[in-house]
Amino acid sequence: MTELKPCPFCGGDAELKEKEYATAGHKKWAYVRCKVCEATSNYFSENLAYCANEKAIEAWNRRTENGL
Repeated sequence: MTELKPCPFCGGDAELKEKEYATAGHKKWAYVRCKVCEATSNYFSENLAYCANEKAIEAWNRRTENGL
């Protein structure tokens, strides 16, 4: 798994979270959340095109040129 960068808002540690939702096929949502300030990435739904965990980590780790 790819390492998570610190929170871009407070510098706190982040964690990958998963939530399952009850629909046909039992899909899941994945997102990254800061353990300190509770900022979150977007939520990504698992599907055949990509892994939700990887997309959530990619979104969390994305920074602007002037960011962390």
